[in-house]
This record gives sequence, C-alpha cells and structure tokens, in this order.
Amino acid sequence: MSNIIYVVALAVADIWAYTSWILVIFRGPFLTIKTMISLRLLAIVLLGFSGLVGCTTTPSWLQPFSTTPAEVSLPADASASQLYEQALRLGYQANSQGLRDAHPFLQRAAQQDHVGAQYLLGMNYLLGRGVTKDEALAYRWLEPAAEAGHASAQYFLAELLINGRGVSTEKAWGVQWLERSANRNEKASQLALGIAFASGLGGITDEYLAVEWLIRARNQGSPEALQLLTKLSAKLVDVDWQILERRAKRPLPSVLAKPEQASIRFVQLVLNRHGYRAGPEDGIEGARTRAAIGRFSASQEVSLVDISEPLLQRLRALQRQDETG
Repeated sequence: MSNIIYVVALAVADIWAYTSWILVIFRGPFLTIKTMISLRLLAIVLLGFSGLVGCTTTPSWLQPFSTTPAEVSLPADASASQLYEQALRLGYQANSQGLRDAHPFLQRAAQQDHVGAQYLLGMNYLLGRGVTKDEALAYRWLEPAAEAGHASAQYFLAELLINGRGVSTEKAWGVQWLERSANRNEKASQLALGIAFASGLGGITDEYLAVEWLIRARNQGSPEALQLLTKLSAKLVDVDWQILERRAKRPLPSVLAKPEQASIRFVQLVLNRHGYRAGPEDGIEGARTRAAIGRFSASQEVSLVDISEPLLQRLRALQRQDETG
C-alpha cells in the first residue's frame, strides 16, 4: 500500500514538473499559478504520508543502479562483441575517465581480433585518448584492422608509414594502403591518393590517375579536391576531362579480389626499380609481372611464385633501403 502511495506521489510530482514547462511556454488560461501550487502541495502531502505509513525507502524497482558503468565487470570468457559493446558504453561518457575505463575492455576485444576494437584502440594510442600517446602501439593495432579491410584504419596506417611515425618511413607501402582505402570509398584517402599520384609520392607519378581520384573525392564533397582539380586543369590542357569524369564514375574495383590492385602496383614498382622488368605499374598481374617475380625469386634463392606475404615483406625491405639510402 505504501508503495502505491509513493508512486502516486511521484506521478503527481511529475505532473507538476511538466505543467511548469507548459506554463512557461504557453501561458495558457488552463494552467494557472494556483494549479501549479496545488499540484506541488498535493505531491508533498502524499510523499509525507507515504513516509508515515512505512514507505521510508524507494521501491526496489525504482532504485538507481548501485554501481557505475566503470564498476561493471565482464567474465573472463566474455566474447569480443560483449567487450567491445562495454567499451563503447563507457566511451560514450566522452571524458578522459570514461575513455580510461573503456581501455581494458577495448584491449581485450582487440586481442580477440575484433576489427572495430583494434581500430579504436589504435586511434586512442595515436591521439592519446584515455592512454598515453604511443604511435608505435597505434601502428600495432591499426595494422590488423587495416589488413581486415577497415578503410579508416588503412588511411591512418598509411599516414603513419608515409610520415615515419611510430614505424620506419615507407612511402611506397603507405601509398599502397591509401589506394586500398580509396577503393573502399574513403574520401580522405581518395584525396590523399590523388595528391600522391600528382606529386610522385611513393614512386609513381600519374597525373591521369591523380585526376581520377581527385574527381572521386570531389564528388564526395571534398573542397580541397575541387581546388586541386582547378589547378591541374590549367596544367593539363591537352587532357580530355570528359573521359576522366566518366572514368571516375566507374564502380570501384572489387575489394574482395586477392591480391588487391594496390599491392600488385607496389610489387611492380619495387621490381622495376631493381631491374626485374615487371611491366607497367598498372596494378594488373600479367605475364610480365609474374615473370619478374620469378626472376626475383631466383635471385633470392627462395620459392616465391605469386604475390604473397613473404614476397611483400622482402620487397618492403628493399624499398625501405631505397627510401632511407
């Protein structure tokens, strides 16, 4: 009985609160100051009476949570999704304490190969959100997310590689990641890739590819891409811009194809630089590219018959020597 009285009192108090707002907004004749005072007095009387009849505490179903989100723990065998969701709940507090509380859940999810957690953990280390800023750890966690196809992780991984932040400088390999991200329709990567092809960053200068990627970025609303295209239009006077506009509207290549076009282009670049004659750096694995891989494999006295991780690692080592030497 006391609980019922308590709830009725709360309801009356709520009515008073809402009518207060309505009165402030509308000042209608149907809600007067006297009405408000009467409702408030009735709420006070009911609350007081509920205390007299034994309702000295809030009903159990109205009790606030006894623990803050930071105090909530998950079992040791919690799934990566559970850990990730808990980290997001804590991170929604959008303050340094919330980010610090979210960190252990995010790390556990990342260790279980949750791509979203790997990306957020990497970005936290990159920006110093809830943890001490550490670009090497940012690279450590962004890389697996990028490998799994996370477009934003690919973009920031490229930025670390191109600028040598937290890792040895690898401009060509960084541009390869920009292309993979751009092929997933990441606007920032499309802009950056257009700049890379226009300037020769990473070893390949191709103004037509630059224009194509800048058009794609412009079509997504990039003002920087529009400015750069204006400058390039004055330089490329013999270019048929209508053809480039149509090319930029073509569907992006399938990102499920393995190996990706960007990786093939990187292989061709490095092999050509070292005299293995891989053909044009067009991202197409043709006969000349495969023959060049065979010649490189023979020179290294290893069996590398296709574009695989062992091949990419060896070519990255060669490219690092070129860029630092």
